[in-house]
Amino acid sequence: HDAARWERGFTELAYLSDLTTDQLPRRLKIAERELPFFDAPGGIRNFMEFCRRTLNGYREKLIRARRGL
Repeated sequence: HDAARWERGFTELAYLSDLTTDQLPRRLKIAERELPFFDAPGGIRNFMEFCRRTLNGYREKLIRARRGL
């Protein structure tokens, strides 16, 4: 049961990672295109920048991890 639980957890984590690196950049681009049409508060713009920086850092860590395998 432990092996199945670990495998399921790893599969879910891999799915989340793929979703993050695939969907988040596209959705950020859509939001950035629409931002000029709305007078978005600074907090929203800051949050989007945080997401962008976090995603870039995550991608760099994935690349380093894959090189280490």
